[in-house]
Amino acid sequence: ESRAGVAGGVFSVSREISGLFGIAAIGVIVHASGSFAAGYAAGLLVAAGLVLVGALVSLATLP
Repeated sequence: ESRAGVAGGVFSVSREISGLFGIAAIGVIVHASGSFAAGYAAGLLVAAGLVLVGALVSLATLP
């Protein structure tokens, strides 16, 4: 009973950290591109790819 919320806390922290790294990675892609519009488009494509990978991992690992 003393550790009932530990799993929820770990899940919450990992979700926040993953979001932080994802936003930072997209920011690096936007900044590294020659123009804002091209970087924004590339960043959106990478973000969509990451969401797709996450969905496939979820489908493969959930019962």
